Amino acid sequence: MKKKTKENLQNTFERWLKEHKIKNKEKQEYQKRISQEMEEEKRNLSRKGKFRKIFIWTGVVIAYDIFRMVLRYYSERNLFEISDLVFSAIVIGIYSYYIFNYSKLKDENESKK
Repeated sequence: MKKKTKENLQNTFERWLKEHKIKNKEKQEYQKRISQEMEEEKRNLSRKGKFRKIFIWTGVVIAYDIFRMVLRYYSERNLFEISDLVFSAIVIGIYSYYIFNYSKLKDENESKK
């Protein structure tokens, strides 16, 4: 009886492990396919799409600045900080450079490999 229970338990575990490996492999393949599709989408982004991404990112940065200003207002400090505005402009500039030169930078990195 003990041997049969032990064998059943072992068989169940092996079957579960096999199914788990198959599911993990399918998930990895799916994730790989999705990441390749996203990579192609990033490379082939139109000019309008690039501006849309930059516009959305600018909105996020401005929302962050407003949030910081609200926190400063409630802590009774200076509402405007020049350093925050300069930092925001630099972040938006770097992101814009990255978006507009993404395919060129990616091609250079692939050619180095």
